[in-house]
Parts: sequence; structure tokens; C-alpha cells
Amino acid sequence: MSGICGSDLAVLSSTGSRYLSAVTSFPFTPGHEIVGEVTAIGSEVSSVQIGERVVVEPALSCEVREISPPCKPCASGNYANCERLSEGNIGIGLQTGYCKDTGGGWGAELIAHEKQLYKVPPQVPTSVAVLTEPLSCAIHGVFQAKIQKGDTILIIGCGSLGLLSILSIKAFAPSCTIIAMAKHSHQMDLAWKFGADYIVNSGETSYSELSKLTKAKLFPLIFEPPAVIGGSDLTFDCVGTQSSVRDAFRWTRSHGTVVLVGMPKPSKIDLAPFWAQELTLKGTYAYGIESNPAGQGKRSFELALELLSKKNIQDNLIKLTQNQFPLNKYRDAISSAITTGKSRSIKTVFDFRQNSIWYKDQE
Repeated sequence: MSGICGSDLAVLSSTGSRYLSAVTSFPFTPGHEIVGEVTAIGSEVSSVQIGERVVVEPALSCEVREISPPCKPCASGNYANCERLSEGNIGIGLQTGYCKDTGGGWGAELIAHEKQLYKVPPQVPTSVAVLTEPLSCAIHGVFQAKIQKGDTILIIGCGSLGLLSILSIKAFAPSCTIIAMAKHSHQMDLAWKFGADYIVNSGETSYSELSKLTKAKLFPLIFEPPAVIGGSDLTFDCVGTQSSVRDAFRWTRSHGTVVLVGMPKPSKIDLAPFWAQELTLKGTYAYGIESNPAGQGKRSFELALELLSKKNIQDNLIKLTQNQFPLNKYRDAISSAITTGKSRSIKTVFDFRQNSIWYKDQE
């Protein structure tokens, strides 16, 4: 199976930032949220065997490119921020799914370095394992945020990243209060089930509802939402639009932290709230080695698979990937991923276990 990410949709619709196109090689096959079966291995591969079910960590780091010594980010465990994306034994590309030499999850097969592969525990269903990559992103965001005991956290957006961020906060910072801002009723229902303490509709009444929950004060403005004094300790923007970043800056209390989890779209942002409230802005991209208070580190993917192995959360997780399509229904799949309100989709996925995965010439 392979998921459809918001970044994939941004590429298809040409609405995303041009910034990362500089580290992409064409033609590439999309798809970086991948669970699959090993069908062939090289003579020097020792960590996986043919027939094993694995997930792919897409980052094309120094280790994957077989570059030694590694760059500074890779050596420090921040290998998704590799600085040698155009070097080594494969073409330029920051991830599998954006590199001409690797293939991607939206194809019948792809090639990966053994260092990118993690065996899927037998108790994890395939339709849950396909969430490993986005869950790893959410876990990385939680560790990057440096959450303190008792913090109030606002989650803006309850698509897959928002819901998985709620799940991750409950797993790694359970003493926090979580306020989730969701657009659709099915997102609200899942936010409750994943552990949100309060739910706010992202419509016109969101500012008044949030002011009651956080005891923040609102000051009216002409032609735009009110100025806010007070708010949450941390705000996770899991959408990345101009309006969501605007709301994140407004709804974070002075000296609080805004965490950009969703890929930001090109926009014009009023930085006055960020400046006046002396906020900290934290970008969180992909995954890495996460350190706990004792200084011990595990990879985000390892933590994600441990979390996905817990039976008590799998019933809710499996609801995230109910919109499944064979590859020859790619138009329907992309439509499902875009129209989340109509399709009630959280994470639309291609299912290569279904028949007729090959799309036919329609001419």
C-alpha cells in the first residue's frame, strides 16, 4: 500500500512551494508513504529477506547514498536534513518518491537501500502499517516541540497529520491538554477518539470558542480576525495554509511556540503577532533520531512501529485508511484525497493487493 500525502497533491496541482523542486530529479514516481514486500535483494544485503513485509523510510541521507564521512546533520541524527542530496550513487532527491533513480510508492515496484527498511511486526495490519511514515513525522514534531508537563496545546487541522499528532502527544506527553480545531464532522469524531480534550469547529465561531477555552482576550480588528492576547502554550499547525499560519501566530500566548507540521504553502503572513508576542517558530520536517530525557535515542520510525503495534489504538487507526483504491482508479483516489469533506477521507491509499493495479491506456 502507498498513501497520498498533501505534498503529493501540492505537486500534482502545482500549488506547493517551488523551494524543494531544486532537490528533485525527473522523471520521478510519486509515493513516499510505503508498506510493501521485499521481492529481491542484493548480494550484500543482510538485514531483510525476500518475502518480508517492510515499511520504507524515504529520506535519502548520506547513509543511503553511501557517503562517508556523513554531513553534519546526518552525523547528529537529523538525517532527513542531509546536505548531500546531489551526491553519492543515486540522483538528486530528498526522498524516495522525488528521485528519478528510486521509483516510488505509486508504482508496482521500487528500489530502496536496506538502511531505509523496517520490518513490520506481524500484529500490525498492512492498512495500519501504511501510516508509519506520517506517524513518524508527527512523532518528530512532538519531540521537536519540547513539550512541558501541563502545557495547553492547540492542534490546527485534523487531517492525518493533526490526528496523528494528537495520538503522539497522548503517547509521549500525556499530561498536556489538547484543543483540536477541525473542519469536518468525521475529523472531529476521530479527534475525540485519538484523545483530544476539546474540539473547536474551524468555522466563524472558532475565535470565540477558543477564547473561552484558553481564557484569552479578543480585540476586534477591521477586515480581519481579532487580535488575541493569551492563548495556548504551543500551537501545532498541521495544515500549512496562509489562514492556518495566521491563526497559529494569533492563538499562541506570549513566549509560546508555533510548530509548523504541515508543509507550508506560498503565502503572505502578517508577522506582527509573532513579533509582538515574542514567539518561537519551530519547523519540523520528516523524522530523525529522537532523544528522550535520559539522552537515549530511537529513530522516529522505530517509535512509530512500537506505537502502531498496540492493539488498543489499531481500531481507530484503521479508520484513517478506509479509502483504498487500486492504481487504475488513480483519478478517483486523487479526487478522494482532495475532497476530504465529501469523501470523508483522512488518508487515501493505493492498495496494490487489489486486482487490476495497472492503469490502462484510456485513449
